[in-house]
Amino acid sequence: MSQLPYWLAEALAAERSPPRPALQGRQRADVCIVGGGFTGLWTAIMCKQARPDWQVVVLEKARCGSGASGRNGGCMLTWSTKYPSLRRWFGDSEASRLVQASEQAVADIASFCQQHAIDADIRLGGAVYAASNPAQIGRLAPVLAMLQQHSLNSWTALSPAQTSALSGSALLQDGYHSAPAGSLQPGKLVRGLLRVASEMGVQVHEHSTMTHLQEDGQVILHTAQGQVEASQAVLALNADMPGQFPAFANSILLVSSDMIITDAAPGKSAHWGWSAVRQCATCAPSSTTGAAHRTGG
Repeated sequence: MSQLPYWLAEALAAERSPPRPALQGRQRADVCIVGGGFTGLWTAIMCKQARPDWQVVVLEKARCGSGASGRNGGCMLTWSTKYPSLRRWFGDSEASRLVQASEQAVADIASFCQQHAIDADIRLGGAVYAASNPAQIGRLAPVLAMLQQHSLNSWTALSPAQTSALSGSALLQDGYHSAPAGSLQPGKLVRGLLRVASEMGVQVHEHSTMTHLQEDGQVILHTAQGQVEASQAVLALNADMPGQFPAFANSILLVSSDMIITDAAPGKSAHWGWSAVRQCATCAPSSTTGAAHRTGG
């Protein structure tokens, strides 16, 4: 049984390329990024877009995408339903900006993939939020009223028939649909970002775990077989951050979820009404659980 995440294993099988060479010896960089997932690779790409003359190096401890970026559910969802919490933490202006940016990001990711020929199985089918039990009915209404008040509401109320048709379940009720959402194959996306970053001149080293970091005018990042001296460093470690830097242990909350993957069942998908791919989630009291409907293969 493969030890790789399902999505990453599928992407690597299609890619059929050897790992990027591990760091050997000393290198100099304007920016060194630790972590070859979504955060690290998007950062590398945006650095090169802003400053093509910069030397950008990425250090990845395994294969790019072997962390959370290659094992998530591929749900392209926005922060719109988190708006009340965002307002409490950051104020009206920043909360509005974050909601709008998160919705724009869905279109931007699709556009970037099209521009750079990244086949990430992107499906822009929107999202459906609905109640799966009586206690959940009406829970979304105050959030949407707040969004509406600030001209941020992208959600449309669904009739019972529409909720059933879009979700594929007659048990869900009180449904709402939002267009800026979709799904993708995260392993293919992260490996596509690796290709684009490399084509832009980013030096990526896989199997190059950072062993320690020094700051002495420059930032010096050490691996088992080499080191990078950089003017700036970006620590895109995410879940590994508390382990590498204990000072962040009380600042980072690790969250996990379980995903169920089945064989393709186009006949059953058509029977259930899943003619398009969309995110379907229930309005749980403490969290939102989602399922990506990936039809057509």
